[in-house]
Amino acid sequence: MKRIISKILSLVIMTGLLVISFTACGKSKDATSAVEDRVVLASEAFNREGIWFGFEDYVTKDEEIKYILVFDGKGNVTRYKTFKPYIDQARITFADLNGLSDEEIIELAKELDKLIFEEEIKEKISDGTYWIEELSRFVNNPDPDSPPEDRERLQESLDAALALESKMKEAVYQEPEAYPFTLKIETDGTGNQTSKEFLKYSYLDSDLDASGRFITDDLTMDEVNQWEAKIEKEDELDISPRSENMTVYDMQFSGFIHLVEIVGDKQPIYSFDSPDTEGIEVD
Repeated sequence: MKRIISKILSLVIMTGLLVISFTACGKSKDATSAVEDRVVLASEAFNREGIWFGFEDYVTKDEEIKYILVFDGKGNVTRYKTFKPYIDQARITFADLNGLSDEEIIELAKELDKLIFEEEIKEKISDGTYWIEELSRFVNNPDPDSPPEDRERLQESLDAALALESKMKEAVYQEPEAYPFTLKIETDGTGNQTSKEFLKYSYLDSDLDASGRFITDDLTMDEVNQWEAKIEKEDELDISPRSENMTVYDMQFSGFIHLVEIVGDKQPIYSFDSPDTEGIEVD
């Protein structure tokens, strides 16, 4: 009887040890899974090859992507304009990314950037037609009571308007270029912690606001000579991190407040850089 009791006690003890062992293994596995949700600093995120999508409100299937940033992993970024109001074809949403490869996304970005440029040129030429006709009417049928200097000014404006119209018709699309980017940090009151971080970069964009001036009667030839179809502009983007992934169909997005990338089945936790991070502007 004592032997039987002893065997039973041994089995109970062994069973208990096995339960504890399996429980410990389970906890170890969960901890490993949590560690895989790795923190990714902004500098690390942008210093590798990647495609990022700029937007305004929320990541949903119908949210419009305003621009696409392509990072080359060498400290440079290329910006493509992918949205223009009132141009139906110049629109891409997060839903449109479903099933596309990186190469297809970049090709789509190039197509939209080119389309938007061409449509903007057409729009400005069309807007100016009416005003060129009006200037021509005043020049060809001047007010007999108007002073000579007014007639000369109108003729100069008409000449400038026609010259700018011709220049715009000859404008050739220029594909976006890669520019170096920098990261800028603002610290808190202590000066030791990051309170804000910004992505700064340059990019080529159409200079069509200035070209709209030929619809007025004070355009000069100097302004026409200075006009270029595209000029270099700068952007400084707030990159406050987002705290969770966002889902559209079977795609997972994560990143920053107005800029995200596709992360697949990963769960990265994006974070500000610290003030002592190498190569970053501080305050």
